[in-house]
Amino acid sequence: MKLNLLLLSLAITGMVSCSSSNEHSKNSFGKQFDTTGTTTVNEAISALALGSNLDCKVTGKVKEVCQGEGCWLTLEQADGGSFMVRIKDQSFHFPKDIAGKQVLVSGILHRDTLEADSASQSAIAEGNTPGTAVSMDATGLIVR
Repeated sequence: MKLNLLLLSLAITGMVSCSSSNEHSKNSFGKQFDTTGTTTVNEAISALALGSNLDCKVTGKVKEVCQGEGCWLTLEQADGGSFMVRIKDQSFHFPKDIAGKQVLVSGILHRDTLEADSASQSAIAEGNTPGTAVSMDATGLIVR
């Protein structure tokens, strides 16, 4: 009898943990990460020096998502500009239906110089140093 109760409690515990991890996985993509220490998109960009990298967690509103494979998205900046977020090592995909939603992204933020004739020139957001663009290689995403 005690063995049956023990097995039943283990089965229930297993079902509860599976259902809670499934619930979490509906809103979480890529590597899981600690959500403390987040910053806004503009604060992170301000802290980023030219040619450097910043490991950070930013929160922002999704402006656009790749509708092909979900391989990139853009986050809005306070001044109306946006910056590109790509998936590091193509290890996961962004959901295609999250435009307009608030997200928390963990990854490496970059500020790079652009070639004068580069097609990326349009990526320069107002308020950023002319001739530079900011992008992020995401390792994880949480949709809020």
